[in-house]
Amino acid sequence: MRPALISAELYELLDELRRFRHFFRHAYGVELDADKVGEAVGKAILLREPFHLGMMNFLDRLGE
Repeated sequence: MRPALISAELYELLDELRRFRHFFRHAYGVELDADKVGEAVGKAILLREPFHLGMMNFLDRLGE
């Protein structure tokens, strides 16, 4: 059995960004809230490092 690529916590945060992206791509004619866009950008920036570390951990475990 292969190790998990991301933790359950990271999955939840990534899924939240996925939902925002889905809304953004399908929100024709809807004005976006600048605060929500800024919040999504902030979360994406904060997730960069944990995602990278999770990926490196995954690759290390595959090499064991």
